[in-house]
Amino acid sequence: RNSLMIAIAPTATIASIAGCYECVEPQVSNLFKRETLSGDFLQVNRYLVNELKKLGLWTADMRDAIKLAEGSIAGVAQIPETLREVYRTAWELPMRSLIDMAAERGAFIDQSASLNLFMESPNIGAMSSMYMYAWKQGIKTTYYLRSRPATKIAKTTVSSAAPAKVFSPDEAIACSL
Repeated sequence: RNSLMIAIAPTATIASIAGCYECVEPQVSNLFKRETLSGDFLQVNRYLVNELKKLGLWTADMRDAIKLAEGSIAGVAQIPETLREVYRTAWELPMRSLIDMAAERGAFIDQSASLNLFMESPNIGAMSSMYMYAWKQGIKTTYYLRSRPATKIAKTTVSSAAPAKVFSPDEAIACSL
């Protein structure tokens, strides 16, 4: 009785119902579509949105820029560097850090904990190195190795055209003469 007391939850399905993130895993994207049996839902990192609102940066254009960047804010120059560091996606984090954190928390978890790893373009050398490092850290298993697709689908909901220049009142008057 009570031999197993600590487990890492929730799963992706429970997380979407509860309005939280899965497990201890980093966010794969700051803005994405979650597909469930009940339908498709746009998921936005509400903590990032709150930070951007405080700075007056959360606009339709900002949402579109993040959407165009597939949920990453790493290349969005308008966002302060400190926020870009905090809200890095799983694709932008070093896998050694994820492995180290999994190994550290492992001593406090009774049940098994899944560990998903992320590589944009996996190759045998990088994978061997990563898995050997995980094994040396005491990680017994991993769950998924996530990779990016070889080709990217066309982005049809967001225009990639540069936003129109906003002119000052003086410039607008000068242009109308």
